[in-house]
Amino acid sequence: MGERQALGWIILGLAFGLAGTGLPMILANEFTVWAGRILLLTAAILFIVAFRLLRPDRATYVFVRPHPPVPIAPGGSRRYIIRHVGKRSLFNVHVTIIDRCRSVAQQPPYQGTLFFPELHPVVTWGGEPPFLWKPLDLDYESYLFMIESRDISLTQELWVHKGKFRAVVDQMVRGKNTGLKRLGIIRNPGYEPASDPCSPGPPTSPTTSSSAAPSS
Repeated sequence: MGERQALGWIILGLAFGLAGTGLPMILANEFTVWAGRILLLTAAILFIVAFRLLRPDRATYVFVRPHPPVPIAPGGSRRYIIRHVGKRSLFNVHVTIIDRCRSVAQQPPYQGTLFFPELHPVVTWGGEPPFLWKPLDLDYESYLFMIESRDISLTQELWVHKGKFRAVVDQMVRGKNTGLKRLGIIRNPGYEPASDPCSPGPPTSPTTSSSAAPSS
C-alpha cells in the first residue's frame, strides 16, 4: 500500500517538476517564472512525501516500565505501564509476567497475566494502560515478560534497582532464521545494576491474587 502511494506521489512530483521547468521556457515572463518556482517547490515536497512512504518504518513493539513519576501505590505495590513504540497498533495483546525474585524466594504469586484488545501509539504520557504488581523488595526487582499479539511475539527482561530501571526487548523470529532480534534497550539515566538482582529485603506478605490486575 505504501509503495503504491509513493509511486503516485513520485509521478505527480515529476509532472509538477516538468511543468515548473517547461512553463518559464515556453512563456517567458515574470508570472510564469514565479509559477515555475512554485511548481518546482511543490514537486520537491511531493518527492519528500514519497521518500517518507518508502522509508522502512521504525519497529513497532511494546514494553513494560515503572510508571513515572509516582510509581509506588498504597500497600507496597508498584505501578507499571505498557509503553508503545512505533506507528502501528497491536491487537489481542497477551502479557505474561514472571517475577524472578518471587520465584527464587518461593513467595507466590510467581506470575500473572494481562490482556489488552488493542495497544496503540500514545503521543503524551498518561495514555498508557497501567497495572499493579507487588514485588518482594521495591529496591530489587527482576522480571521476564512474554508478550504475544496478533502480529508480533516479544520477550522482555526488566530490572529495577533503587527506583531506576533497565529493560531489554527482543522479538521472537520464527521461520528459516529462528531466534531473537534485539528491538530496544531502555534505561533510566544513572541506572546501576545490582550485584544480585533479587537482593533480599525485609519480608513482605505475598499477595492473594495470582494475576496482575489493571488499575483503574
